This record gives sequence, C-alpha cells and structure tokens, in this order.
Amino acid sequence: MHTTRCALETTTRRRALSRAIAVAAMMTASHGWAMQFDTGDSDFEVRWDNTAKYNLMLRVEDQDSDITNSSSPSLFDDATLAFDTGVVSNRLDLLSEFELVWKKNFGFRVSGAGWYDHAYSGDSDHPGVNKDYLINGHYTDTWGSLTVRPGQFNDYAEDYAYKGGELLDAFVFANFEVGKSEASVRAGRHTLYWGQSLFASGATNGIAGAMAPIDQSKGLGVPGSEAKELFLPTNKLSASFQVNSNLSLVGYYSLEWEPTRYAAPGSYFALSEISMDQAEFATLIAGEVDPVTGALLSQRAGLVQNSSEEPEDGEWGLGMQYVFEDGLELGLYYLNYHDKAPHGIVGAINYPQFVSSSIYKASPGFLPLIPLFWPADQRDEYREFDTFTGGGFPAQGVGRFKWTYREDNELLGMSLGKEMAGISFGMDLAYRRDVAIDFGPAALLHVESYATLSGPALVTDAQRQIDAGLTGLGADVSAPFDFVGADNDSNYAGATGDVLSLVVNGLGFLNPNALWDGGSYAMEFTATSLLNYGDNEQVASKYIDENDVATTIYAVFSPQWFQVAPSLDVRLPMSVSYGLNGHSPLRGGGDQSLGIASIGVAFDYQQVWNIDLKYNMFFGDQDRGSLGNLIDRDNVSFTVKRTF
Repeated sequence: MHTTRCALETTTRRRALSRAIAVAAMMTASHGWAMQFDTGDSDFEVRWDNTAKYNLMLRVEDQDSDITNSSSPSLFDDATLAFDTGVVSNRLDLLSEFELVWKKNFGFRVSGAGWYDHAYSGDSDHPGVNKDYLINGHYTDTWGSLTVRPGQFNDYAEDYAYKGGELLDAFVFANFEVGKSEASVRAGRHTLYWGQSLFASGATNGIAGAMAPIDQSKGLGVPGSEAKELFLPTNKLSASFQVNSNLSLVGYYSLEWEPTRYAAPGSYFALSEISMDQAEFATLIAGEVDPVTGALLSQRAGLVQNSSEEPEDGEWGLGMQYVFEDGLELGLYYLNYHDKAPHGIVGAINYPQFVSSSIYKASPGFLPLIPLFWPADQRDEYREFDTFTGGGFPAQGVGRFKWTYREDNELLGMSLGKEMAGISFGMDLAYRRDVAIDFGPAALLHVESYATLSGPALVTDAQRQIDAGLTGLGADVSAPFDFVGADNDSNYAGATGDVLSLVVNGLGFLNPNALWDGGSYAMEFTATSLLNYGDNEQVASKYIDENDVATTIYAVFSPQWFQVAPSLDVRLPMSVSYGLNGHSPLRGGGDQSLGIASIGVAFDYQQVWNIDLKYNMFFGDQDRGSLGNLIDRDNVSFTVKRTF
C-alpha cells in the first residue's frame, strides 16, 4: 500500500498505519529508507525507493499420497507432482517506488514490481502420470492443462511465476482546506485498508479483505513480501474529510475490478487445477495409462474452462472514524463490494458428447444420432467440445465450466482500537448480507442436461453413470442449471448466506531482559458464523453449518538482539496460523486443523540489508479445505533483501 502522508491524517489513521508498520517489522524487519533528491526548491519533495530481493526455496518433504491419492486427485495433484525435493524457487524481485510532493499537499506516486524465477525457466519434474492413484491397476492421467504437456507451464504461469512485471500504485493526490476543516482526495491505482485486522485470516473475516484483491501467490511463494506488495491496487477515487479533531468521514468508489491472484496451475503453491480463472480443464474421469509400456489405454474426460463471468466496476464504501477523549477509536463502515475470489462454478455436461467419445471407435454409426439429443438452440454454443491434443495425452472434452463472482455484497462493519498497558488492541465486527459462501472440492459442478434423454439406452445409462460419479464427489446433480445464463447476481451459481464475523487482536513490543534486547509480538483471533443460508445451500462446503462458529488464531513472536556485531541486529521470528474449529463460510477464512507455521533467524545489517533463513511448514487434514492441498509443501527459504 502507498504511504503518502495526507494533511487529513487523523489519530485513527496514524494508529492504523503504525499497527501495519509494526506487523511488517515483525514479519520482515523492512526498514524505511528513501533516496530523497535535492530539487533546489523547498516546495518540492522527490523520493525514490528501491528494494531488491533474492529468494531461494527448497522443498524438503516428499509428495503425500493424501493429495495424490485423495478423493479427487484429478483436481489437486498437478502442483505436488511437478516438484521433487530440491529447488522450487530461485527468484529475484525488484520493487521500485517514486513519489513527488508539492508543498506537502499535492503530488503523485508511482510504483512497480518485476520478477524472474529461474526455477520456472524449464520443465518441472512432473512424471506425466499419477502413480499413486490407480484405476484397474493402471497409472492415471490427471493432467489439468490442454495447452501444455505435463512438466510445462502455461502462459499464466510464464507471466506470474517465471518472469514479468506490473504497475502497482499510480495515483495523484491533493490535500486542501474546506472552511476550517481539511480534506484529501486520491485518484488512480491505490489501495485502502479499513478496520483493525492485522493478518490474512483477520482481513478475510474482517473488513479490509472486502476492499482489495490479494496476491495470494506472492504471499505463499515469496517469504518476506511486505503488505503493500500483497494488496493489489486498483483504479478508484477515494476521499477523506476531517470534520473536527475527533471525527473524520471517508469514502471511495472503485473504477476497476480485479480478482485475487492465485498461484498459477502447476506451480508449487497452486491450490488446485480449477480454482481460478486461468484454469483450463477439470478432469472428471482420469485417463488410464499402462504402467509397463506407458501407452494410453483411455483418455481423460472432463470440462473445458469457459470465460468467467467477471463483475463490472462500481464497488463503493462509506465510513466514519471517531476518536474519543480517552483514546478509544471507533470506526463505522458500509461496503458494497464484489467478490475477489471465485465462489460460484457451474459446469455443463453434454451427455451425448460423452457417449460419442466413449464408443466412437466401436460404433461410429451412433454419431448421427447426437443432434437428436442436443437442442438446436444450444448447438452453436457447445460445438467446440472435442478431443484436445495439446496437453500431453489427448483429453476428451465433454462439457464446459466457468466461474462466477458474487456482485453487490453488502458489509456493515464496526472497528474499535485502544492502547492499554502497552498493548495496542484492535477489533473488527462485520456483518455480511447475502454473500457468497465457500464450497467443497467438487460441490459446485452443477450438471445441465441439454435434453430429456429418453432416447437410446446407451445415452441414458451414461448419464446415470456420470451422475453417480459426480454425486460421489459432492456435485449437485439434482436439477439442471442454466449454464449460459449463469451470472454474478440473479442467476448466481454458488451458495449464498448471511455471515457474522468477529476479529480481535493485540500487538506490542518486548521489553529488554536477560533473554532478549527487544522485539515484538502479535496475536489475532477470529470467529465467524453463517447465520442463515440464502440460495443453493446444497453446493456449499459440507463442513459449513448454520450457526456453527469457525475460529482461527494467528500468532507472531520475534525477539531481537541489537548490535550483536557492529551495525548488525539479529531476530528470531516465528509465527503460526491455525484453524481451531469449524470451517469459515468465507473462502480463505480458516479451516479446522489446517495451519501454517514458520521459524527462522534474521539478520539486519546497517538497516538496509536483511537476510532471512526460515523453515516453513503446512499441516492438517487434506480434505478440510483448499489449504489442505499444501500439506506436503514444507520448505526451507533463504532470502536476501536490500533497499537503496
């Protein structure tokens, strides 16, 4: 996020910024160091920051059969099969930030990032087949791409995992007086962060997570990433108005919508083969491969990715921030926002097409019968179903799937903050009305039958077989769903409901004693409950029940020793996030028994060099949530960062 200081900055906003800086210090020990230019004019300030970061990550845990031989390995195994133990990231990142300010009240800010990861410069270790998931004693073809063969990376992975760059902040700002009050406006690409949450699960369940897309891929794959790198800026107009010394009003209107950025399919931290816009193929039936000869015995069959239904712009929010005389800080907010993470997925299977692919060689004379069971008004829409040969073994498309994003979600939020006994406490209380509810691994594969299949027994038998298989995965096959008309609003494909969330946290600094010279600590607790279902309850995650309370905890502890050697400070950062109970109805909000832990040692030299060595572990039950697909991704990371 940008750090431009505005004249309107109230006590509440200063404290929110200080909390963010404190957390960043705990996690990364990133020091603010700017190159400030002498312009020869005291009215102008020009600053240019650059941060270069190198990261080497090694996988230290073998592939886990709980993933490669799970209930749905065809949807989750590509990422773990792609990397043996050893190097999984060999990456260089550059973040550059430029800011010009005139008379401390007007200016602009531009920032950008670039990256190169040599680990993605060639093929991965993917063996081409899954040797743990056997069908009839045969290896299986579960590959989730149609454009590249196993071991290769698609265009999205090439852009975001291998090498690329992007514009981050790009906005102008102005601070000015309105009567005896002060106002501030910003226009362009920037981020906003309302509420008191500190960490990812707190933001997701609290207020801030509704306001911006997150670079989830970078958060998992680049240890030491700062918060301003993970929150993706979008074009918006935002304004603040300070009514008096205690009260300020805030608001924004978004001019652009962007989705959460997930790890690319087949990359090390990819959660699945289908949980993003850039997915290509949802394998419903794995192909069979002879384990001796390597010959393909039967093709994999599944749904081809269709263009997602993305929301338009038009997100907006209003808020009030008030500071009481005793230092208690109150925030009240209303947000009308669109989902950044996809929740609603709808799949359409063409049963006659499936049958034709199964019996084509044995009974080609059956093909002329297909149009009899495929409605004429939908033939053009789905005639692309065919055999795909660009992704390793041929794959048979038998339908399509697409993601939808819930539009016009409503959030009413309240935040409180106060410092007591040297600890900075914060709280978010958020009520979400008629919002998207999280889903299970295959729960949202709605099935649409394109005709009343009362024709050849072979077709209806195939329909029964596929329905039975999908039902076993948790798919909804109870009624047809309008694939073409599925959208983000009135014909939304996912489950909806009302959700209430509580986020409570505290952070502070360690006092010097015999064990350490200083340091910091923080803890955040979340509790979230689905109050009631709206539509499509049958496709929600099986772990979500009305009125159950899902809880998570996130803790950070980082003792520090100063001047261990000249200009050298040492820290021992450790953190853990864990789902205590239940499954959050909000995607990414936490799952029972799933967690991430990290411990390491960090060296800070001359306040411009930072060196981290960490062991990062993922743990829990594979089937409890999407994070369960990373339980075998333990790694050691070595990071060197330099600001200049």
